[in-house]
Amino acid sequence: MAGIVSYRPSGKVGPAAVVFGLLLGGAAAVALGWIYQLAVDFVSGMRAGFLLTAFYGAGIGFAAGYGARLGRCRNPAVAAAIAGICAMGGTLATYEFAYLHHSAAIYASLDREARPASLEEFREGFGMARYIKLRQKVGWRIGPGRAGPGIITGLLVWVVWLIELVSIVVVAVFLGQVPVERPYCEVCGRWAVRRSAGKVDGVDAGELGRAVRADDLGPLLLPRRRQGSRVQARYLVYACPSCAERHLTVRLRRARERGGGEENPGRTVADRAHVTPVQVKLLARHLGDL
Repeated sequence: MAGIVSYRPSGKVGPAAVVFGLLLGGAAAVALGWIYQLAVDFVSGMRAGFLLTAFYGAGIGFAAGYGARLGRCRNPAVAAAIAGICAMGGTLATYEFAYLHHSAAIYASLDREARPASLEEFREGFGMARYIKLRQKVGWRIGPGRAGPGIITGLLVWVVWLIELVSIVVVAVFLGQVPVERPYCEVCGRWAVRRSAGKVDGVDAGELGRAVRADDLGPLLLPRRRQGSRVQARYLVYACPSCAERHLTVRLRRARERGGGEENPGRTVADRAHVTPVQVKLLARHLGDL
């Protein structure tokens, strides 16, 4: 059978991709940023804090990437850059949000006789620089049940902010590419639709691996079982809604053992390989016969 030819993005980018990516990514960064900075004060523990940071970066990345996809961006690097810009701007905005939130709380806690007439007047004397100094002095709690000033104080506060910024940007950049990695039909101008073509339990993983190394698509379309194998092959087909362009992804995953044990994360042996509608029908018929 024919060799394996994988899909490669054309790299084309239009102005609409940049505009939509920045708009959706920026909107997500601002909307989620306000929630994020509020939630940080209620989270204790490094693991919970990291998960919160990762979720914030993921939200920005997906929003920016989907916006770039709406603008028909076929360049994952550009989508990643858009997501990174939105993540960096959003993270910096969260510091401003935190200042606004905490300065309002401090103003409300002051005696009416001692505090300025308005919040705006109070913020004139309590600006961002004074807030940063206060944050360095108070710090953060890093574990449950701790009262008073946090363990992380002083210069460590700047280290935490740097780690936070880098983490959010890295997650956003990584996930911002995902929406535009789906095959795009340059002829029809449409994104492919993904659907599951089926799965096969107990496949001969060695045969499939040899087929990929030999650039042979045949054994992937006609997988065979091997007695005692716990490897499962999962097939995904990407189809253009308007024409016959098709791509096939094959993932191998070690099935969970009976009585417990975690499922192996597996690996991809064929990533968006070009196939014809006839080959897809051949695969579907073969999977149905197994």
